[in-house]
Amino acid sequence: MDWIVDLFNELVEFLYRLIISLVDMLKDLFLWAIEQIFGAVKGLLNWVFGFFSP
Repeated sequence: MDWIVDLFNELVEFLYRLIISLVDMLKDLFLWAIEQIFGAVKGLLNWVFGFFSP
């Protein structure tokens, strides 16, 4: 019966690592999206200020 407990503990550890990896992936995706939005806003602001400069 000890092997069942070991197998369950390994499953719990695997699922924990999987959840941590998914959270890291979502965090990286969120930061990438924010970076892309800021890049687009920066380009838009440069265009607007260039349009109004003499």
